Amino acid sequence: MGEWTEISMAEIPAYNLENLDVLYVERFPHIRSMVRSVLSELGIRRIRDTASLDEAHNMIIDHAPDFIIT
Repeated sequence: MGEWTEISMAEIPAYNLENLDVLYVERFPHIRSMVRSVLSELGIRRIRDTASLDEAHNMIIDHAPDFIIT
């Protein structure tokens, strides 16, 4: 197995995620809120979330996201 190596934030390439459209499906509101905050901190501006699979299905049909998290 390999060893873990510490890296600084300066060594991590910067990615522009602001145009990524994300759909997040989670039934627990507090977890949904937390993940939404993390995605926002990553620079993602288009975040749609729902607790309902039926609503998620409709959201996908209306406008397909780039990325779905369940």
